[in-house]
Amino acid sequence: MNSINKLFDYKRASYVVAAFAVLLATALPSLAFAAQVTERSIALSSSAVSAPLTKYTINFKAVTLAGAFVIDFCDSPAIGTVCNAPAGMNALGADSDTPAFTAVTGSANKIVVTDAISAGATVTGEITGITNPSDSGVFYARIITFDNVTSANAYDSSTVSALTNPGANAKDQGGVAMSITPTFGVSGSVLESLIFCTSGEAFEPEGCAGDTTPPNVILGDEGVLGSVVSDGTVYSQISTNAATGAVVNLKSSAVGCGGLMLAGATGDAACGIKPVTGAAAAIANDDSKFGLRFGTIENGTGTVGTSYGYATGANYFMDYDDDGTENEGVTSTYGDPIYDTSELPTSASMVPLIFGANISNDTPAGSYSATLNLIATGKF
Repeated sequence: MNSINKLFDYKRASYVVAAFAVLLATALPSLAFAAQVTERSIALSSSAVSAPLTKYTINFKAVTLAGAFVIDFCDSPAIGTVCNAPAGMNALGADSDTPAFTAVTGSANKIVVTDAISAGATVTGEITGITNPSDSGVFYARIITFDNVTSANAYDSSTVSALTNPGANAKDQGGVAMSITPTFGVSGSVLESLIFCTSGEAFEPEGCAGDTTPPNVILGDEGVLGSVVSDGTVYSQISTNAATGAVVNLKSSAVGCGGLMLAGATGDAACGIKPVTGAAAAIANDDSKFGLRFGTIENGTGTVGTSYGYATGANYFMDYDDDGTENEGVTSTYGDPIYDTSELPTSASMVPLIFGANISNDTPAGSYSATLNLIATGKF
């Protein structure tokens, strides 16, 4: 091959290279950045799909002096390429309480923040009011600083042609990757529970699963009442996981009396030992009264409430209204509340119930009794 042909081939190759260089230059827009921001991150208050009112905490270290920055949410971190908005992303409600962020505006996937950024400064702040993308997976944020907010607002990454114009006013840039995940639930059930028992003897805190004896209160000296008050105790324990606790009612068979009734008697004579009504009080000698008081209460994991007229200590009470009806107080259909668990669950609360009675000189002879039972009701 002669030298003329060689020269021709060399020039032709040069033209091809030059033409390729021109095509490459026109394929990507010309964005002149001073440097890349460092220490950049975006933390999400929720990574759940479509989570509304999500907070995004922005953090990056700028290189160049700037007056505003853009957060562009895209399907790619490559600045200078077309930004396709993540599906479902919505930053129209973007706002901020960060003092340095003097103005915040948002669109579907672009946020513009006015901020006086010094060279080498760390920019940190919280953007609120963002709705996360509706698809799970990775999405990206492009961080670009600008000389002023006008340039930042003019920046448009939706098309290649739009990228070229405001790019000359861009300062620093950097990309951040984030991830959206589907929400998931963790669940379990707790069965309703109410454990209540009584015993004639004191028992250990494990209580209802331990040793108990059937209550049978016999008052007096070997069953014979006198003028001085005689006591007998029934021990009760309650445990419940009811959200608003449980209440314990006392029900008496002494209809029309509320106290202790004389066997075989009728009318007014049947109620020979009357209940302590009105308010809790001590039973005086020769009073011929019957009542209930609490012993020392052990609250377990909860608190026992006794705000039904009954008391601990020496004062007795029996909630019965002697107005001639059969549905008052302890003789009503469901009995009468005597204590509760203070609207809360509890475990192994121990409540001793002390029943006391005496007679007067004119109390008719005979056998006196009342059949009592306790009813515990959980308030689930």
